[in-house]
Amino acid sequence: MANSKINEYVRSDGRYVAEYTCPKTHRTRSISSGDKRRYTARLDDLKLRLHLGKYTLSFSSSERGSVDEYIPRWIAHLETRAHDGHIKMTTIDDYRSHVRNYLLPAFTDVQIRTFHKSHIQNLIDGVKAERSPKTVANISGTISSFCKWLVDQEILLHDPSAGVVLPVQEDVDTWIPTAEMMRRLMDNLESNTPMGLRGQIMITVAATTGMRIGEIRALSWDCVDLDRGEIRINKDADRHQTIGKPKTRQARRIVPINSALVHLLKKWRLDCPRSPFIPISNHLHSSVVEPMRKAGLVFATANGTVIGNQECWENILKPALVRADLESVWQRRWHTLRHWAASRMIEIGKSPKYVQTKLGHKDIKTTFNRYGHIIDRADDRDTADLMSQF
Repeated sequence: MANSKINEYVRSDGRYVAEYTCPKTHRTRSISSGDKRRYTARLDDLKLRLHLGKYTLSFSSSERGSVDEYIPRWIAHLETRAHDGHIKMTTIDDYRSHVRNYLLPAFTDVQIRTFHKSHIQNLIDGVKAERSPKTVANISGTISSFCKWLVDQEILLHDPSAGVVLPVQEDVDTWIPTAEMMRRLMDNLESNTPMGLRGQIMITVAATTGMRIGEIRALSWDCVDLDRGEIRINKDADRHQTIGKPKTRQARRIVPINSALVHLLKKWRLDCPRSPFIPISNHLHSSVVEPMRKAGLVFATANGTVIGNQECWENILKPALVRADLESVWQRRWHTLRHWAASRMIEIGKSPKYVQTKLGHKDIKTTFNRYGHIIDRADDRDTADLMSQF
């Protein structure tokens, strides 16, 4: 472990600065950023590397350094892309987590000139015994992104992550609550207080439209057409309570809402808190931002801010599940309501293409992979009904 004091201060131009002594060169170096969150993230990276005694910004030696020395440059590149609107900060946060927990411990002593597929395969093989195949695939995706950057920067000639073997993900049917479970949940929603009514409507929106929780948190009144009974989805809220672009281009869509939900929304519009302070991503177009600021959020906190993911679970859905005695069997938290909506669309005879469009899936393969077993059941019933005519 290397000991190096970090001197933090704010410059006159507002930039956050951290100075430290590089344990390898013994020279004073610094990191800085005008964005507090970005600075904090870089500072966390710096502290971790100083702890490992492997932090340096020198890449000009003949040995070209170890793999972990290139990771800060890759992260800085991603931050630049995030600033330009090409990648979400939440994605970078996930990459940082994988770097801290997996990449740095595995690649700290690996020289970049000898970085090979076998190093990555050893990491994947070690992780797959403790983590789910999906988590392993996500870690592999982070490594692949890093390796592609190394090739793009001509640091490596070939991508060492190509050909790495991942564990096979077993086909597991998506868990869908029964109709009885949903009736118990809806019967136990609180609507006696303004915040209780907010929760009731949020759960109803999720269960009847299939909207993602981030899309519900970012929903603004200019996107709710109560006369036509429609909701237009054009933005998403991330885990930092910042509103930005939807997950994909296909996530921009219009979903219908029923008359009962229209009635609840009309009632809620009279009581909902104003939302004057909405953190907005710098890549969200002004044609979306200006109407949203003028109209306000549909489901803001009591203070008028963007409601957080954890609050949606702890203060809204979880208490309702407890009252309905469903907490022990419920899976995937809010996302289960999206699965329920999809299952209802299929069971009433909507086509897979319709379901894909209304859920905002990027590819219809996703729809079949998630809900293929429900589609097959619906087809079996139709076939049985037709055959019974003979």
